[in-house]
Order: sequence, then structure tokens, then C-alpha cells
Amino acid sequence: MKKQIAGLSSMRTCRKVKIRSAIGSSTGGYLDLYIMDLESRRFQKELLTVEKRKRWLESELKRLGKEQERVKKEMPRSSPRPSRTKPQGKALKTMIMDY
Repeated sequence: MKKQIAGLSSMRTCRKVKIRSAIGSSTGGYLDLYIMDLESRRFQKELLTVEKRKRWLESELKRLGKEQERVKKEMPRSSPRPSRTKPQGKALKTMIMDY
């Protein structure tokens, strides 16, 4: 009594199908187009982000300019500017140490 193994007869047909696991050359172009489209969308999104950041920076610069002008107007004109020279202090005493 020989037992038939299920699927043994279909072994030959499985080899003749020759299904490729790699993408064919005709479909490679579509994949390239898809990747380029994704990259294009990413660049557009990044460009919008950069433009938004630029607008924010310009508004901050304007705000700081107005703040500087306000502070300059509030400062009294007759007061002298503080000097930037160092006050004269005691000279440091040094001693030589031999080891």
C-alpha cells in the first residue's frame, strides 16, 4: 500500500510557473515616479515650514526694534554713560615658590 503524499503531483507545475521575486524593468519606472513624488511632497512641506519660520523671525525682529526704540526714548538724555574702565584696586602681592 503506497500512500500518496498530498501535493506531490503539483511539484512539477510549481517549477514551471517561474514567478520572479524581483521587480521587472517595466514596473521600475513607476516605483521611481512614486519615490520622486514622495520626495517632492517632503520638500514642499519643508519649504512651507521654512517660510513660516522666516515670517516668525521677521516679526520678532520688528518687535525687538520697537522695544529698543521705546527703551531709548525712556532713557534720560542728560545722564552720562557709565564708564567701562576698571577701577584701580590694590596690586596683588606675588611670591615665588620653589619645590
